[in-house]
Amino acid sequence: MRHHPGAREPYPRRNRSVTLRSPAAGGARRRRVAGRGILVGMFAVIRYSVPEARAEEFGTYAREILELFAAQPGYRAGRVGRAVDEPELWAIVSEWDGAGYYRRALSAARMAMYPMMSLMLNEPSAFEVVSGS
Repeated sequence: MRHHPGAREPYPRRNRSVTLRSPAAGGARRRRVAGRGILVGMFAVIRYSVPEARAEEFGTYAREILELFAAQPGYRAGRVGRAVDEPELWAIVSEWDGAGYYRRALSAARMAMYPMMSLMLNEPSAFEVVSGS
């Protein structure tokens, strides 16, 4: 596919080879880099501290955010969870083809995320995959 000079690609070009296993086939996406296989992609963990009185309301918003994420390019999977030992701690966990996809999805979902922003923990949320099965 040819690109217009100066046009941005969805991800930067790198000297990497082909996918070894397809996610559709049930395997993790891998690319060979310098003779080694590494996992490709990233996952995000957005944590919230939610008072029990707002738990039901938060659950509704969290599901809406996850649905908005699922409609975005580069989305792989996601879930909403609640800590077993600290029921006020919630998380929205999602998997992406890359950080750029995740950041664009955050922009697309910002209006849905806004009402619960005060409950969000201020910490890094994007993690590069470095190992897995």
